[in-house]
Amino acid sequence: MIWKKTGNKPKELDIAPPDIFTELWYWFLELNSGRTSNGFGANAISYSEIKAWSELTGRNLEPYQVTLLKQLDRIVLNGR
Repeated sequence: MIWKKTGNKPKELDIAPPDIFTELWYWFLELNSGRTSNGFGANAISYSEIKAWSELTGRNLEPYQVTLLKQLDRIVLNGR
């Protein structure tokens, strides 16, 4: 990152994300840690895996949260 090389960190990076996004990120990290592989690379996190994780952890997800988790997964898998 440029700011690490220059030492000039944009002030926007000092703003903490809203709690819902922080929580969602940690949920994604939990799901990501259980990600399966097909021998050629990582598999996408499926809706059934999200449902099972949600039931096992007692987290009741709203539809928009599932959508955000799937979008994060696509970003991680596709690099964008």
